[in-house]
Amino acid sequence: MTWLNAFAQVHGLRVHTSWSKVWEYPWIWGRISDLPLNGLKVLDIGSELSPFPWFLSSLGARVWMVEKDASFVALWEQLKKEGGFQVDWRLVDGALLPFDDSFFDLVLSFSVLEHIPDKEHAIDEAVRVLKPGGRLGLTFDICELKMGMSYPAWGGEPLDMEEADSRIAGHPSLEPVDPAASWNTADISDFVKWHLQSSPHHNYTVGGAVLTKKRLAAAKTLDGKLQVHALDTGVFAGNLGDDAMYLGGVRSLPGNMDASFEVHDVTRASRFGCSRPVFWQDLNAIRRQILSSDAVLLMAGTPIMEDWGLEWPLRSNAWKLECCHQAGILVHAAGIGVDLLRTPQALEIFSRSYLPIASWTVRSTQCLSALVQMGVPPERISVGADWVWVSGLAPDPAAAVKWRTENPTELPVRRVGVNLVSEIWTGDSERARQWSALLDRLYAEHICHFFFFCNESRDGEYYDAAAAREVMALMSAPATLVPNLYYHPSEMVSMLSTMDLTISLRYHFTTFSLLAGVPCLSVTRGQKMQSLNADLGLPFVGDAVRPAREALLVEATKALADPQAYLRELQITIQGLKLRATSNLALFERGLAEGDLHHGFSH
Repeated sequence: MTWLNAFAQVHGLRVHTSWSKVWEYPWIWGRISDLPLNGLKVLDIGSELSPFPWFLSSLGARVWMVEKDASFVALWEQLKKEGGFQVDWRLVDGALLPFDDSFFDLVLSFSVLEHIPDKEHAIDEAVRVLKPGGRLGLTFDICELKMGMSYPAWGGEPLDMEEADSRIAGHPSLEPVDPAASWNTADISDFVKWHLQSSPHHNYTVGGAVLTKKRLAAAKTLDGKLQVHALDTGVFAGNLGDDAMYLGGVRSLPGNMDASFEVHDVTRASRFGCSRPVFWQDLNAIRRQILSSDAVLLMAGTPIMEDWGLEWPLRSNAWKLECCHQAGILVHAAGIGVDLLRTPQALEIFSRSYLPIASWTVRSTQCLSALVQMGVPPERISVGADWVWVSGLAPDPAAAVKWRTENPTELPVRRVGVNLVSEIWTGDSERARQWSALLDRLYAEHICHFFFFCNESRDGEYYDAAAAREVMALMSAPATLVPNLYYHPSEMVSMLSTMDLTISLRYHFTTFSLLAGVPCLSVTRGQKMQSLNADLGLPFVGDAVRPAREALLVEATKALADPQAYLRELQITIQGLKLRATSNLALFERGLAEGDLHHGFSH
């Protein structure tokens, strides 16, 4: 309410401090704030000078207001002109709403229902203009005579709880967002006492309901579940980050959905509980799976990139996407990273195969900007976050103690975890010398033992173990190469929790370190690392080729001196990223709720 009232004050809208809106607005906000607001179509019924619809517009929503009193229009026009708000309005006199069926993603009404004589018609109209799967948020006055409440005759006709159950919760086209929701009657007495302080006639309480419009049945089902196929993003190929994203994505799939995944190792997939793996090189099986699915997901990883070449993943998924487009099967990108493509060859592949994707939920604003620059309409894009934030990964104290015991160092030596990569820098001896000199300098200042971790477990000069061996051979400081095994991501997080500090060149080594509760110096490596470090607010400590020695040493000193202080603000940021990640499938689910699964995605 502080946030909303400050917004209202700035724009000349109504400020609420002492009556029921101070409960209504936050209560509804807490049940809709997970929605991807960018491009969301919102209807607010009975708006007058409420700040709420304008506030939603300021967050990216496309808002329409309904009101019968024309006296507010002058201020509305001024606000729209001066503030650039995406807000329109309709003046109506009655319950009939001047909008097409299934037009809005979200319909809101705050304390209006009690003023409408034909409540059933009003609710029917709100449901009619709401899309299947869209949300309806209502607050309304409740007067329970048997509890000693009263209502002013001039105030309209309130509901009681039984009527609200029948007319709203019992509507045949609606279902509750929270099936376990019930009336919190224990709070009524305290609420009425508070309510009476604002006016003697406020001898009643207020109710609220958030419901969804029931979805249409899916076209293809197996055991009553929606069939979804996830394209190749490197799952079970050897990179722990890809496996962690898989864990987060699977945990987030709705219960009415059954998903098959393209994987690089079917045996490892079965150990992770993947019930429907499809080997990534079995092209016939992939085609069959796509054509038997209701929808296809491009889920996790950074499938839009060219820094390491065009073949994988950009070109390798292109034919699959074209198969989907030709068959009329919608594709949704969910929780992915996107690099800005620059070469004509990459842009041609993107334009032909990726541009028709129905919706995009990306993991940062930089990814959103890249998509817009490559021609994707902004209304098809929402910002979520990386799937790792909702993977449930956390250190296992017993496993951490065991690993630390097996890998001891002499006190008071600091333990520093390092993850280096080779990739396109293989054979760059000057780069190896810079890293070895930097780590030796860090040892001289802080007396530390370095543990080199391989977040990418594959062998060969392109990968992490080769980079670690090359740098370790040039170092004077004590260092250990952690066995290059294909760990479970939870094992990696537990091992990292025994470190005092980490230095990272990989996106998910950074996230694993932070999930382990360890300060991390995250070095810029490509667009996705730039995006991650910007999201986390991490300081710049150089890039993969040119580590910024002095900046890195300064940050290492700060982190080692007071790791909890170093992590304090980061932990708040991480909570925000976890919340953002919960919306990774929102546009996908909204697209499925549009109706026919095979006739495009509209906004």
